[in-house]
Amino acid sequence: MDKYDGMVQSFVDSKNSCSRIYQMLADDESRDTYLNRLNFLISGNLKYIRKIIRKYNPAFDFPTPADLRRAFAKAAPPAACVI
Repeated sequence: MDKYDGMVQSFVDSKNSCSRIYQMLADDESRDTYLNRLNFLISGNLKYIRKIIRKYNPAFDFPTPADLRRAFAKAAPPAACVI
Protein backbone atom coordinates (compact mmCIF):
# COMPACT_ATOMS: atom_id res chain seq x y z
CA MET A 1 0.00 0.00 0.00
CA ASP A 2 1.40 3.39 -1.05
CA LYS A 3 1.75 6.02 1.67
CA TYR A 4 -0.40 8.37 -0.42
CA ASP A 5 -3.32 5.94 -0.84
CA GLY A 6 -5.07 7.25 2.27
CA MET A 7 -4.69 10.86 1.15
CA VAL A 8 -5.94 10.07 -2.34
CA GLN A 9 -8.94 8.18 -0.99
CA SER A 10 -9.72 11.01 1.43
CA PHE A 11 -9.58 13.51 -1.45
CA VAL A 12 -11.87 11.34 -3.62
CA ASP A 13 -14.33 10.94 -0.74
CA SER A 14 -14.33 14.70 -0.14
CA LYS A 15 -14.81 15.43 -3.83
CA ASN A 16 -17.74 13.01 -4.02
CA SER A 17 -19.31 14.51 -0.91
CA CYS A 18 -18.94 18.06 -2.26
CA SER A 19 -20.42 16.98 -5.59
CA ARG A 20 -23.45 15.45 -3.88
CA ILE A 21 -24.03 18.61 -1.83
CA TYR A 22 -23.64 20.79 -4.95
CA GLN A 23 -26.23 18.71 -6.83
CA MET A 24 -28.71 19.03 -3.97
CA LEU A 25 -28.64 22.83 -4.05
CA ALA A 26 -31.80 24.25 -5.58
CA ASP A 27 -30.61 27.26 -7.57
CA ASP A 28 -27.62 28.87 -9.27
CA GLU A 29 -27.20 31.46 -6.52
CA SER A 30 -26.80 28.75 -3.87
CA ARG A 31 -24.40 26.79 -6.08
CA ASP A 32 -22.27 29.89 -6.75
CA THR A 33 -22.09 30.69 -3.03
CA TYR A 34 -21.14 27.08 -2.24
CA LEU A 35 -18.40 27.04 -4.88
CA ASN A 36 -17.00 30.35 -3.66
CA ARG A 37 -16.90 29.00 -0.12
CA LEU A 38 -15.15 25.81 -1.22
CA ASN A 39 -12.65 27.79 -3.28
CA PHE A 40 -11.89 29.93 -0.23
CA LEU A 41 -11.44 26.89 2.02
CA ILE A 42 -9.09 25.28 -0.50
CA SER A 43 -7.06 28.34 -1.46
CA GLY A 44 -7.36 30.67 1.53
CA ASN A 45 -7.89 33.48 -1.00
CA LEU A 46 -10.26 36.10 0.41
CA LYS A 47 -11.49 37.09 -3.05
CA TYR A 48 -13.99 34.21 -2.83
CA ILE A 49 -15.43 35.48 0.46
CA ARG A 50 -15.56 38.98 -1.03
CA LYS A 51 -17.63 37.63 -3.93
CA ILE A 52 -20.15 36.17 -1.48
CA ILE A 53 -20.37 39.36 0.59
CA ARG A 54 -20.61 41.66 -2.42
CA LYS A 55 -23.47 39.57 -3.80
CA TYR A 56 -25.59 40.43 -0.76
CA ASN A 57 -24.07 43.76 0.24
CA PRO A 58 -22.59 45.49 -2.84
CA ALA A 59 -21.93 48.70 -0.88
CA PHE A 60 -19.54 46.98 1.54
CA ASP A 61 -16.04 48.33 0.93
CA PHE A 62 -13.21 46.02 1.87
CA PRO A 63 -10.14 47.75 3.28
CA THR A 64 -6.97 47.15 1.30
CA PRO A 65 -3.76 46.11 3.03
CA ALA A 66 -2.47 49.67 2.48
CA ASP A 67 -5.61 51.06 4.19
CA LEU A 68 -5.02 48.78 7.17
CA ARG A 69 -1.34 49.77 7.44
CA ARG A 70 -2.29 53.49 7.41
CA ALA A 71 -4.96 52.93 10.06
CA PHE A 72 -2.55 51.06 12.34
CA ALA A 73 0.16 53.67 11.81
CA LYS A 74 -2.25 56.42 12.94
CA ALA A 75 -3.43 54.49 15.98
CA ALA A 76 -2.00 55.43 19.34
CA PRO A 77 0.69 53.06 20.58
CA PRO A 78 -0.41 50.74 23.36
CA ALA A 79 -0.10 52.28 26.80
CA ALA A 80 2.44 50.85 29.16
CA CYS A 81 0.95 48.54 31.73
CA VAL A 82 2.17 49.05 35.26
CA ILE A 83 1.21 46.58 37.88
